[in-house]
Amino acid sequence: MAIDQTNLLRLIKDAFPAAQVKLVDLVGDSDHYQVEIKDKSFAGLTKIAQHRKVHAALGSVLGAELHALSIKTSY
Repeated sequence: MAIDQTNLLRLIKDAFPAAQVKLVDLVGDSDHYQVEIKDKSFAGLTKIAQHRKVHAALGSVLGAELHALSIKTSY
């Protein structure tokens, strides 16, 4: 099962409404994405903590509807 780009982007924007987000479907199967998120809420956090925030925002989608996600974060 896959998640379309619109729904994935909505989940990210719901969690990080002021963020600049770039989302790319890497192979065109709605199952392998790369996301770049620039958000001030990441300031002062380690990369691991930033990525944990993204994982928390996506919840059960990771590993179910979304097979692979490359995450790049900045503030």
